[in-house]
Amino acid sequence: MTPPFSTKAYKDSDHRRFWWWRIGDVDHDPLVYHLMDQHQRDLFAEWYRDTEAKNFIGECTPPLASVLMGFISGNAVKRVVQLGHYAGYSSINLGLVLKKITGGKLATIDISDRMSKYTQEWMDRFEFSDHVKVITADSASAEAADQAEAFIGGEPEIVLIDSSHKYEHTLKELDLWIGRLKKNGFIFLHDASNAAREYDPEKGAVAGALEKWCADNEYKYFVFNGGDATPGSTHAQLVHRDGRGLAVIQKCK
Repeated sequence: MTPPFSTKAYKDSDHRRFWWWRIGDVDHDPLVYHLMDQHQRDLFAEWYRDTEAKNFIGECTPPLASVLMGFISGNAVKRVVQLGHYAGYSSINLGLVLKKITGGKLATIDISDRMSKYTQEWMDRFEFSDHVKVITADSASAEAADQAEAFIGGEPEIVLIDSSHKYEHTLKELDLWIGRLKKNGFIFLHDASNAAREYDPEKGAVAGALEKWCADNEYKYFVFNGGDATPGSTHAQLVHRDGRGLAVIQKCK
């Protein structure tokens, strides 16, 4: 009999992408694996091997993916837009919960033709074509937003910003997508902690853009691991284990 699949072997890897598994009290598989059948688990293991061989390293990790998957499933979210997919890790996670639980759709946008083609290959292999559309475009462009809305069937309920991490571009994304978002919907921004300001050190990257945009537009926001929580804390010292942080804005007006 085939033994149950487990990702605990990643705990023994010293590769930087597997830092979550090496946190001392982590002794379980991430949420996404509990939705996968054996074939999908094998595919995901292959995705890890292939992206490592190609050096396509830069995905978000279980803390962010699990927050979003839980939010989508718990609130029956049907329409999701992702800005920045790189090699497709988060698109696999989100595509799975939308396909298996809510029956919803994801439009994922990235400016890189190379990475979009790569992500599309994996969406095809996971058989997500009815639930995930990969769009190659500037995620701050109205044309990309039009394509995304056409696929998901209306205003997005969730927008995830995890793209350039540049101050000016993040401002443009916020300007565009707050207008496209459903009333009471949410924008999630990855890499929003002070530790992630290094992506655009002169202007503060996502954190700096968030402060500026919310002040100018009179919006409140919250950052998991904002303020003094990072930098300086190890992942094991944090409750939300991603020191790069996650910000949330709700469209309330």
